[in-house]
Amino acid sequence: MWYGTDFLLRLDDISWYLRCCVEQKCLKHFFGNEVVPDVIVLPPAFQLSGPVNLFQHLKQDPYAKAVALQKFEVVRDQLKRLLIYGHGRDLHALLMADDDLLAPCGELDPMQLQRLLHGRLTQRLLIPRSICVNQATERAGGLDERQELTMFSAIFNFLAFLGLVECPQEVGDELDEATNERMRRYAEEMQQRMAQLLLEIEALEKQQSSMHMGALLLSATQYWQFWAGVVVALLFIWNVWLLLRDIPEHGSEEESSSSEEEEVRVPPPPNDARDLPRFIAERVYWPFPDPTIRCALVEEIVGDLLHIFDSVVLSSFFPNLQRAIGVGSAFEGWNPHMKDPVYRLLVPMTAPRGHCFHLELGNEEDLLARKSSIRVELECTCEREQDFGDMLCFLHHSEEELKKQGPSLLSTLCTDSYLDAEKTARWFQNFVKSAWVLMPQSEVYNVEVLPSTRTCKFQLTGAARRRLTIEIVFGVQQEDSDIFLSSQMRKDTSIPSTTWPQSCSVAERKFFRHVAREGMFNSIHLKCMQVCAHLVEGTIFPTYVVKTIVMHLLTNIPMAMWHKTDFLLRMDNIMQCLRGCVREKRLDHFFFGNEMVPDVIVLPPSFQNSEPINLFQYLKQNPYAEDDALEKFEVVRERLRRLITYGHERKHRARRRRRADRQ
Repeated sequence: MWYGTDFLLRLDDISWYLRCCVEQKCLKHFFGNEVVPDVIVLPPAFQLSGPVNLFQHLKQDPYAKAVALQKFEVVRDQLKRLLIYGHGRDLHALLMADDDLLAPCGELDPMQLQRLLHGRLTQRLLIPRSICVNQATERAGGLDERQELTMFSAIFNFLAFLGLVECPQEVGDELDEATNERMRRYAEEMQQRMAQLLLEIEALEKQQSSMHMGALLLSATQYWQFWAGVVVALLFIWNVWLLLRDIPEHGSEEESSSSEEEEVRVPPPPNDARDLPRFIAERVYWPFPDPTIRCALVEEIVGDLLHIFDSVVLSSFFPNLQRAIGVGSAFEGWNPHMKDPVYRLLVPMTAPRGHCFHLELGNEEDLLARKSSIRVELECTCEREQDFGDMLCFLHHSEEELKKQGPSLLSTLCTDSYLDAEKTARWFQNFVKSAWVLMPQSEVYNVEVLPSTRTCKFQLTGAARRRLTIEIVFGVQQEDSDIFLSSQMRKDTSIPSTTWPQSCSVAERKFFRHVAREGMFNSIHLKCMQVCAHLVEGTIFPTYVVKTIVMHLLTNIPMAMWHKTDFLLRMDNIMQCLRGCVREKRLDHFFFGNEMVPDVIVLPPSFQNSEPINLFQYLKQNPYAEDDALEKFEVVRERLRRLITYGHERKHRARRRRRADRQ
């Protein structure tokens, strides 16, 4: 549908699409959509980013749309003139000035003459003028029937002159006198017709110019009426203000305060109970999109980084790094702090050749806060020399011989025979700085390694200044379970560099993945956690308390009851459970001694056979902690009430600041 015969249709499509884009103030960039051909290779930033609006300035400037529509009318008028008159040449100049147009006419039949005429006109006028006048006037409705016939007569007479008349028969080397006389009379007749045609075209131009001038006068008149109305409205408002200025103010401070309260008064709840969930959903503000959208990109980046690591340190004695596991709230599908999420991945480590790891789990009585460590020992490799190639055994070769190969893990990343988390983190941070130039993503992102003592945390910045923060945590698997000894430590704590606390982050990720498979597509358990994490911010309740309560409720309340319409009921369940745990001074850890843990999660025997661990043990140890916790709970419940009543807390604070400024 893009042949020469479809030229006018495609021009009309382009003009119509441009007007629609101006009306909607939106024209999406071509390389931000899903229909880009596969032969075009785009970077990940183009594929995952939202479409860019080329008409964003029309939304920012309230007067830009009106100016753009005026310019569009100018463009459309120029298009009409081009279709009617061509590129500045009139039809008479085209027919009379170009002698080469008539040169081969005597040697061709009528059909060949028509094709020749079409090609020559196309070269000079882009398309035949008669067709342009016909189709353009049918759409615009601006020419009457006589004017259409006038435009058609030009091309008809020209065709009759060139090919539709009978070719004179040759009589010897010269034409006879009768033939010459007939040709002379016919040429004079054609000249008279062409002169008449030129007069009609000039008359048509004058008529169109007068119509255009009338349209301009009409638009000017309309604008004059508009500004006159604006002036009258301003005069009326000014007179009303003068009248009200002299009226004395009445009322007390109580009336002014009541009027301020009316400002923030909430619209009444819906009469129909079925509309209540929708009403609540409109009041609660979900400010951030799903963080899992960029999880695939993060896993790809870290996977490429570990692939380079395997090829670089193949012959060294650093720990072997396994495939990264996404953990934390970003991979679970929620964002507790409502900021740019940090994508955290746990990289399992295994001992290199000639080494072995021994996990020392610390005090058995304190399962939750174990001060675990990883002891590194050397192994004899004499019997496996064929498997390890040129490697020398660290136990049965002298120091002089061992200088020929790289140092052992005990000499690089250990302190007193224990794996050092801080040394491991610094070692991998230096690797990221040096290996980033080998990454395929280095052409799209700039990397900045952020300061971190026990993890490798770096930030990627793309061309659009969009930032992506990735944190790599190192861990050693405990037996064959989903529990790891992790290099990550809790906030506001200080532990020795050789301490590797237990981490349940992998088990938690598997739990929420299991819930997503078993539950409904639009389940609200993640949104409930998101809202509750925002409510407890700044109180004594950490985010992990909310997460533990929601995990307990997910195993006791069927997934069919976590629909959007059950939002208020589930939020009430969470608040009641939190209040009951504070009063009883007990909240059991989800993975210790809990028979409701799904079978897909593999726990070590010490977790399965132990007694439940109380996360609120500190409330029993401190006699004043319970009153403080109950007071903070009332703060959380008040925040929830205000959130449901007024919407997001940020909006309410802005409203209160505006009211304070007026006072």
